Amino acid sequence: MGIIECWRGLVRNLTTPLSVEVTDDIVGLGGTILGSSGTNPYKNPETDLIALRKNFGALGLDALVVIGGDDTLGVTVRLYNDFQMPVVGIPKTIDNDLALADFSFGFDTAINVVTEAVDRLRTTAESHRRIMAVETMGRNPGWIACFAGMAVGADYILVPEVPIDSPHLISVLTRRRAAGKKCGLVIVAEGAKFPDREPLALDLPPDPFGNLRLGGIAGVIAEAIKEQTGIEDPQRRPRVPVARRSSHCPRPRARNPPGPRRQPARAPASIRHRRDLPGRTDHRFRADSKLRRNPVSRSLLLR
Repeated sequence: MGIIECWRGLVRNLTTPLSVEVTDDIVGLGGTILGSSGTNPYKNPETDLIALRKNFGALGLDALVVIGGDDTLGVTVRLYNDFQMPVVGIPKTIDNDLALADFSFGFDTAINVVTEAVDRLRTTAESHRRIMAVETMGRNPGWIACFAGMAVGADYILVPEVPIDSPHLISVLTRRRAAGKKCGLVIVAEGAKFPDREPLALDLPPDPFGNLRLGGIAGVIAEAIKEQTGIEDPQRRPRVPVARRSSHCPRPRARNPPGPRRQPARAPASIRHRRDLPGRTDHRFRADSKLRRNPVSRSLLLR
């Protein structure tokens, strides 16, 4: 039996059978066929928590297998500690922040998605000679930004574990541009922050688990790079001076290049004056002034 939409489904008693026919082909699918939600039963314990425990007993479950990330498994631990509910927690987090494990479920997929996206952006960055800052997920750990940055050959990687060093970042990008590198890539985790500052959060209320909705640090980094290097700023790019012509001055006439003037090729007199060709009229071979000035058109006409 499957619980639809995680904790919301257990609070509202939403279930679905998990037969062999339903689950046989899901091995190659990402995500979850049961759905997810941001419901936190401990946010409204007087109603949601009571309903959750009641439905768990009414369904006659021997144990509850919970697959999820930090917030989902955080509720799982509390249910076991508070009510000794029989639960099994399976970490599935793209952040890869697990002790005693090399990789977690979802981490490899996240790296592949970021790598593919950045590879597509590289063409635009090279064409326009830009430095692009790409923001990835990673509230507390920076594994996604770190591994994806190494995979795409990023010029700089910013992770939450290391405070942002703006002078060093600008120095590296400037030195690489001076060495002839046409573009730059900076990979930034959403939780990266400046020294003595909190991570940049969106102007939105926290999620049901109390987490701030992070985002926007890549835009701040991109603006700082533009201001301190002048790259991608049209006001600070060197410009080639162009001589402007006054409105009352006549437009200068084009001068012929020095040397002998080339004469347009003319057809032989036998062709120019023949008028007895079958199926052709006299005007198709008329050597008017336009054809004399355009030998290409004349040669095409005579064919």
